[in-house]
Amino acid sequence: MPKYVSIAPHLSVDDLEYRYRKASDPVERSHFQIVGLLAQGKRVGEVSLVTGYCANWIRQVARRYNREGAQGLGDQRHHNPGATPFLSLDQQKRLRDKLEQAAPDGGLWTGPKSLSG
Repeated sequence: MPKYVSIAPHLSVDDLEYRYRKASDPVERSHFQIVGLLAQGKRVGEVSLVTGYCANWIRQVARRYNREGAQGLGDQRHHNPGATPFLSLDQQKRLRDKLEQAAPDGGLWTGPKSLSG
């Protein structure tokens, strides 16, 4: 029989349901739904059927909520600064300056151009 996932009492079931209903971000909304259902005593399998998320993801959301509270829910990609750029700031400026100039043949920068010549 599937196990229950325990939810830390950061928020009451009523507060979780309120935040679920008021959330404008769809990811945050589904996370509050997941945690709210688990806090009501639903099993992971039941929550999976209701939400459409797999059991592993439901457990991850529950762990994040237990560890960080409501601040841990929602789309965390908003806080991801992304990868380090391939070009340094100086290289980006030089490229921008070069692209603002006319191409060596006087045309447009529409493809590879010979810079010697």
